[in-house]
Amino acid sequence: YIKNCVCNTTKALRAHAYKDMRAAINQQSTSVVYECNNAQDDPWKGAEASQRVCNIWTVTGDVPDSFTGWLSEVDKAVENNVNRFAGPSGNNGGGWSSLDYLQVGGQQTLDEYKAQMSMWAVFPSPIFIGTDVRHISEDNL
Repeated sequence: YIKNCVCNTTKALRAHAYKDMRAAINQQSTSVVYECNNAQDDPWKGAEASQRVCNIWTVTGDVPDSFTGWLSEVDKAVENNVNRFAGPSGNNGGGWSSLDYLQVGGQQTLDEYKAQMSMWAVFPSPIFIGTDVRHISEDNL
């Protein structure tokens, strides 16, 4: 798994960097899941998704540890139809929209965390946990 975050650059530089990394990955003898962290470029509209330059494309900003915060990001993703190219096949393998990391074990209630996990699973979005799992409660885990 490689996450390529070149977000504090220009759109042209990001597009070039993502394609160069894909070319390097394709020369390897092992499979690599490749994530492009480029939500600000609307990757669901471009080659990152449609041509599978990336296997995972970020479709939200950093998701806050608040129910209304992450729900707002999900609403935007649905309105933007970010999953139009998502699925298990295509160039370089499957591709998926990422709603960012699950916020677990912080400021939300257990029910709110369960709702977030459910939404990520239904969306479908890769499941990454944004917390130190060495210190998470059994309930939140």
